[in-house]
Amino acid sequence: DARESSNLYSGKHWADSEQLDRRANLQVRRPGQQGLYLSRLTEDDAGEYRCRVDFKSSPTRNARIILEIIVPPRHILVTSSWEEGRIVSGRIGPYPEGADLTLACQVTGGSPRPSVTWWQGASLMDDVSEVTTEQVTRNLLRLPRLTGDDLFRKLTCLAANSNLTAPLSTAVSLDIA
Repeated sequence: DARESSNLYSGKHWADSEQLDRRANLQVRRPGQQGLYLSRLTEDDAGEYRCRVDFKSSPTRNARIILEIIVPPRHILVTSSWEEGRIVSGRIGPYPEGADLTLACQVTGGSPRPSVTWWQGASLMDDVSEVTTEQVTRNLLRLPRLTGDDLFRKLTCLAANSNLTAPLSTAVSLDIA
């Protein structure tokens, strides 16, 4: 509140200390250029923020913004239908020719919820992911009738929820008997 002063820098700044635990500050760079600074962001900081400016001889102004916090996915793993749902990595198999194989890529965490996709090199294999629990998103890649051409086939699972954070990935390579 700088209504009793001609200097915005010497005004009183108020923030709810219970909500932001002294992590919020008004930064005034020069008149007309100021903003709210939040330090040590957490997922709980997401939501609506309001700014109210009271003037001595002009109407009060209000502004609001919605702050979205991006939390990257935390963990990624692959399971195989042939290994009875056990976690697999690196070179997997050997699988017999003609066998059907399902690989499940499970991703924990992330806000917004991540997109989970399967890739072979630069080619998208599957982009249909499903939510299994509140924190887990998965994508099932079905590979029918494996052949000798699948030997050493490298498949990569990618989990991404923003172009602002690096995606998580893991890869497996098929061994065919």
